[in-house]
Amino acid sequence: MCHHQRHLVVELDIVLLGLTTDLPFTCLALNGPDTANFRIALPGYRNEEVSAGFLMDLAKRTGKACVPIIHSNNRANTFTRLADVGGGTAPLVCLLFAELRD
Repeated sequence: MCHHQRHLVVELDIVLLGLTTDLPFTCLALNGPDTANFRIALPGYRNEEVSAGFLMDLAKRTGKACVPIIHSNNRANTFTRLADVGGGTAPLVCLLFAELRD
């Protein structure tokens, strides 16, 4: 999660929808307690039409639950990793979340 994660409300569930970036890269992976420490990978497309709602689009196309639900209390134990074949890139990445409500 980004450096603004400390502003998440306690006892809140959020879903990861996708990401935006200023530079293309191979993939970004998110893992933590809510993903059973499995890495949820997102492609680093520069085209926001593809990347911003990637997981929602994937869920719609496959009919499967592809959108991870992250509990805000686990924010300190949820991590991201970025991989790129170029090796020297430092893209600005913004993860897009939505709040789940009762």
